[in-house]
Amino acid sequence: TRSKLSLALACTWMAGVIIIIASEIFRSAAFKKLIRKSMYLADEKIFMTRYIDGAVTYGILRPKIVVSYLLDLDTRDYVVRHEREHIRHRDNFLKFCYMMVATINWYNPLVWLGKKNLDRVVELCCDRYVVLDFSKKQKSEYSKCLFMLAVGDIMEPMTASGFMGMKSELYNRMKSVQD
Repeated sequence: TRSKLSLALACTWMAGVIIIIASEIFRSAAFKKLIRKSMYLADEKIFMTRYIDGAVTYGILRPKIVVSYLLDLDTRDYVVRHEREHIRHRDNFLKFCYMMVATINWYNPLVWLGKKNLDRVVELCCDRYVVLDFSKKQKSEYSKCLFMLAVGDIMEPMTASGFMGMKSELYNRMKSVQD
């Protein structure tokens, strides 16, 4: 009976790993398909698309910035700066590594809390680096941009916008930018 229990637990663990990996592969393939339908800006490694609201950095080895064509030029400039910080700091690689750890330990809720915390800290760090040399006025404009992205129709799940729909996260990001 002990070996049956061990086998059942091992099968359950493996099923969880397979489900998580399959869902990540599906999400990645779906997003890659959207990028293929996007317009590439030749002067930069930026893709413009109508399929997302906001911006996201996609890819680990050769990251690309995908930006909604609905954003005005000022907002686009801020979000591209933010996404470039993700690339500069190799945040997608860090998140990929953490996701591997989370996949192996999928049964542990502390791992998923850690992932949520990592996402929050990564966004705060990017915001801080973006505004490092900004004037007070530019910081205010950047905060306003964060607010507008969060309260508009920018809450598509695929954008990975870092807001996660939480008012406290938005407040913390805006406060961090102003400090």
